[in-house]
Amino acid sequence: MARWLTTASRICRLYVGTAQPASELYSLTQFIVCNYEPMWFQIKSHARCTDGPNQLLKQIQAQRLLTQANRQITWPVIQRNAYWAHQENVLLAMLADEDESNRKTAVDIIKAIRASPQSSQHHIREFRPPPIEDSAETLRDLLPPTDQCTLEPPLAKILSDDELNNIVQQPFSVDIPCHSQGVEQCVRMVTEASNAVYGMDARDGYIRAVVKSRDFMPSFDTKHDFCAPFDI
Repeated sequence: MARWLTTASRICRLYVGTAQPASELYSLTQFIVCNYEPMWFQIKSHARCTDGPNQLLKQIQAQRLLTQANRQITWPVIQRNAYWAHQENVLLAMLADEDESNRKTAVDIIKAIRASPQSSQHHIREFRPPPIEDSAETLRDLLPPTDQCTLEPPLAKILSDDELNNIVQQPFSVDIPCHSQGVEQCVRMVTEASNAVYGMDARDGYIRAVVKSRDFMPSFDTKHDFCAPFDI
């Protein structure tokens, strides 16, 4: 993250110091100013898991500030990584929304999911990013049709119907982060396993072996702990 911020800052500094910037430099600067840096601050200031779908909405809206040529580059990336648009995440965000109508809609949908005999909430499913529209403005625009909502948020499964009804009056609150350094480390480890071995069982064994080997290696919480054995 620090390297990306340094690159973005240097590009903006280069743009300011260039009398006649090239079109490529202008496009990069426009993307940084209109999309990348505002979204970085948005994620840092609203880092809960209930904020993820709203951040995706802001990212969709920020795309409209880019040129058509640049949107053709950035939009497939947003679509490919639109996991926050999954119905489970959107319903969770609606439960925590300040708008009472959104909370009531989410509660009604979750109750309908629980009452449906065809609900797949107890089945193993692949968590795939759903298709999204670049015209989405609200959380409801990210949801599929009501009859296609079959999965309630995992964090809501522990709530009774009475507790769900109370959410209509008081927004749901949870302090679980939507992104952390630990997530980045897991993504890196899974990527390394995918490049090293083939097959789910082999990758699982690779990751477990790496985690176990780290338990035997010394770890230091601070720089002082690392240097303490060498102090004279």
